[in-house]
Amino acid sequence: MRGLGIWIDTLKFGPPGMANFAGHDVRNSFVSGQTAMAIDWADMGVHAVNSPASVIKDKIGYAQLPGSTEVFNSLTHQWDKRANKVSSISGNWTFFVSKASKNKALAFEFAAHMTSKELTKKMTAIKRHGGQPLAHVAL
Repeated sequence: MRGLGIWIDTLKFGPPGMANFAGHDVRNSFVSGQTAMAIDWADMGVHAVNSPASVIKDKIGYAQLPGSTEVFNSLTHQWDKRANKVSSISGNWTFFVSKASKNKALAFEFAAHMTSKELTKKMTAIKRHGGQPLAHVAL
């Protein structure tokens, strides 16, 4: 309920109908200059720069979500005090390494590189790869 309450409190700062926005509504309100910020997938940046309707092309920046100092523990139904951050600016998808892998350390090193702040920041800004830039990597 706490998270919902925080979200409800933010509604007064958004445009009319924001509570019912779908993803495309978030993007369109941002690129049209109707909103000052948007929390969306990483392709928001690409859309903001490349959309013919964008009035903010040269006026935007990107930042990783700051995270939280508290996390809701679904087992205890309490808020635990501990740091919680997303792993990169693009959110990433997930890497898994089989326990049968003969190269676990190398696989971990590869996953760490592909999800690093430096690489995902660079990949997010590339025109075609904004959404989930690393989803386009084929091994």
